[in-house]
Parts: sequence; structure tokens; C-alpha cells
Amino acid sequence: RYALEGRAETSGRECYVIAFEPIDPTHSLYRGRVYIDTRLFTRVKMEAVQTGLKDPMRSNEVVYEYGPIPTGRGDAWLPLRMRGQMTFELLGYNLAVERTATYSDYRANVEGFEERRAEAYGSGRPLMRETDSGLFRLDTRGGAETLRSLSTPRNALLVFGISAGETGHLSLP
Repeated sequence: RYALEGRAETSGRECYVIAFEPIDPTHSLYRGRVYIDTRLFTRVKMEAVQTGLKDPMRSNEVVYEYGPIPTGRGDAWLPLRMRGQMTFELLGYNLAVERTATYSDYRANVEGFEERRAEAYGSGRPLMRETDSGLFRLDTRGGAETLRSLSTPRNALLVFGISAGETGHLSLP
């Protein structure tokens, strides 16, 4: 569901504020706000909170800031910064993980794109693909392309032991 909340200034630009939320909040989707420039009709900022989380995740919030990137056909508004926080419950305690990313060195429609894409596919570095269903990690191992949702939890292994110490009393290290 989408709703026009009004107008606000962000990043020095007058923007429409559009609220969005999933129709069924039990699905792992996002609710939040997107700020659309009133003159250019492009995204300037997006704030989102993930819904329908599964244990051990307690919350997942993210803010994207967009800006103009020059291309041969005019500016394209792409993400410049991302900041967010994920909270997990671990052994009865909340663990907050903050993350930030700065995106730079965009190159659009330049010579040698096919060669650079082939190099990226063979590099072993993380690749992402935007689809109608959201952002996915692209795995190119074995010559095949496989998409993996970024919202799918991965298995984690926690290993700990018991220490007898010098006194012979048992304790957790």
C-alpha cells in the first residue's frame, strides 16, 4: 500500500513523502517512506523497516540516500550512501549490528562493459542483481547464475566450551 504523506525537504531538495507498507505484514517485506524530488520525480532518500522477521532477527532498518551520477544520456539517480542496523537475539541478549556503505566510482555505458562484466563474474567478489522481487545475491560459480535472496537467513555455528581452570571449578570461557 502506498500513501502520499505530504512534502518535506531532504538533502536540500523539496520532496514528496510517500509511505509504503506490505498488504500482509507477516511476509518478509518492507514498510517505510520514500522521498521523491518534486521537480525531477526521482528518489532522493528511502527509509525502510523489514516486516515479518523470523527468529533470531528482531529488527532490520535501512536508510538509502540517492544522488545524481553523470551518464552519457544525463544524470541517473543512484544510491550514494546506505546506513542501517540489524538486531538479533543471541543467547537471550540483543546484539545490534550497524552497517554503512558508500557507493562511488559509478561508470555508466562506457567502452569495455562486456569485458568488465566478465571480469566481475570471475572475480569471486559479491555480485547483486535487482529483480522485480527485490535485491538478490548473484552466484556465478560453476558457470551457472543462481540468485539467493538477501533476506534468507544463513546458518551460523556457535562453538563454545567449558573450562576447568586451575582450581578445577567449571566455567564458561
